[in-house]
Amino acid sequence: MQLTIRPADLPQDYPAMAAVLETGNPGWGESAEEVAYADATRDPRYHHATFVAEETSGDSAFMVGVAFVGHDLLAHRVGKFEIDLQVLPDWQGRGVGKSLYVAIMDHLAPMEPQELVAMVGHEQPRTPAF
Repeated sequence: MQLTIRPADLPQDYPAMAAVLETGNPGWGESAEEVAYADATRDPRYHHATFVAEETSGDSAFMVGVAFVGHDLLAHRVGKFEIDLQVLPDWQGRGVGKSLYVAIMDHLAPMEPQELVAMVGHEQPRTPAF
């Protein structure tokens, strides 16, 4: 397995991101249009970044995970960030989530985060282990 973590390339990555979100949360995922709308209407005063995980050992890249990080808009205060990390079920337990988490923490380090809130799907069996 060759895993690559990188910042999302928008808008090109929207369809693959939506596929990860829908597979990880059947019936609760977001379409590419919904993800694009959320980005287009996001308040620019608040930090937000998106990272993707791709399996790149073949001839083409296949997105296996997505991570969003930004200020918590519902309970904003300086130094508080929210993380939403999704990995395709078949790819869980292979270090994808951990690699995305490390990329997020590296990204946040210069901002000196004081508090992190993680959005997790409680129905996923690997969530407590992660």
